[in-house]
Amino acid sequence: MSTDIQKSNPLQDLQQRADQGDLAACAKLGHIYAVGDHGLGIDQNHALSVQYYEKGAQAGDLPCMYGLAGSYLPTQPDKAIAMLETCAQSKHIWSLATLGDFYLRGRHVPQDFNKAFQLLQEYTTLCRPEKVGQNTFKVRWDLVLYPLCLLLGVGCQKDEKTALTVLTDLTNQGNLSAADILHTGKLNDWMAAKRFNFDTKAQGPVTLFNSAGQDQTQANAFSNKPRVHNPQYEVINKEHLSRFLQRSLIPDEPILMRGHFPRIYTVDTFLRLIFFLLLGRWAEHMMTTPAITDILNADMPYQAYLWLYQHPQLPVLILGAYGTFIVLQRMIKKWTTEIVLTDRRFIYKHGLFSIEMIQMNFWQIEHSDVTQSMLGGWLDYGNVHIQSYAVQSQEDPSSGKGMLLLPAISHPFLFSRLIEDNRRLPYKSRPGDPTAVPMWGGQR
Repeated sequence: MSTDIQKSNPLQDLQQRADQGDLAACAKLGHIYAVGDHGLGIDQNHALSVQYYEKGAQAGDLPCMYGLAGSYLPTQPDKAIAMLETCAQSKHIWSLATLGDFYLRGRHVPQDFNKAFQLLQEYTTLCRPEKVGQNTFKVRWDLVLYPLCLLLGVGCQKDEKTALTVLTDLTNQGNLSAADILHTGKLNDWMAAKRFNFDTKAQGPVTLFNSAGQDQTQANAFSNKPRVHNPQYEVINKEHLSRFLQRSLIPDEPILMRGHFPRIYTVDTFLRLIFFLLLGRWAEHMMTTPAITDILNADMPYQAYLWLYQHPQLPVLILGAYGTFIVLQRMIKKWTTEIVLTDRRFIYKHGLFSIEMIQMNFWQIEHSDVTQSMLGGWLDYGNVHIQSYAVQSQEDPSSGKGMLLLPAISHPFLFSRLIEDNRRLPYKSRPGDPTAVPMWGGQR
């Protein structure tokens, strides 16, 4: 699908929709003013954020109530928790997840393992692909908190059998964190481990059960799932980025992840060169074969045949030059393409002589999807598709959003997971800023 950068300011459209009573627009505007938007030149505005959230909350909109609770959390935590409890009673999925996490860690509320267990159990039961979208469900790491409580005996009696049943069910529906635990019998995800006071970064994965003891059903449940590479979040030095991109970053804007071309891309590039060289050698050999020589002599002008006969290495030179051109073209694409996720936005820069840079704030992203080939599933690379209000479809301009297809990158599910996590979390605290509103689900 071809796309163009959207020229109109999406904020104006959102404001018009919010004024007309669109509750989804109220929730999105509340989020924009809560975190600010560097791309649109919008600073954080707590009063406007609360205004839009309250407008939606008065109409009973649960996402607006959830956002409003976040705005109250730093100064009026009791009021915020009461609002989250109301949302949780109405089965609001993200309120159940947030409250469960708070009670599990004793953050803003007294630590209560039993209540955390109940909330997380309900969250895991309700959060299903048909409700939140397959790709969102796939990358939700917090879905495994409930079975982890069962495995560790947190807020309940240890129950490995039930935990394995839940993990198998989550795996069959596509959740990658559950699949990783079920396959390895270990907890590798440092975010989930931190909730139970494990430091997997320093001490390595935590053994939960003997994976060799799984029955065949559980083994088969994972066998048709893609391998999950779970690298530590890399610490990226901004000096490693191009000067063009460095100038585009805000001084205090940390980078969460950088999308790298997979190694197979470079291997495939040079294999193409080898293929054309071998093809040239084969053509050179065929031209010296008497039967082929007779055919060429009969069908080609004499001067052309004589020229080819005097320069039998010509096919190697021509096809080798073409293969070299392809190598340069693909490697220049790799060297000049930068795909970056910061804690505020997504940036995609490409081009050598004519540079194009697409920036999307997380609120502008509708969802992200991942496609992988069979080889990509084994080697953990694939394409990330981003549907966003920042691009416009030429096929349906009235939709207000289009699809951006990124080049194949390594660890695409991790990249998509970071997008999904950040676009759904309305607040993030800044290091060293005691007045900032904390991020839902805790600090990374």
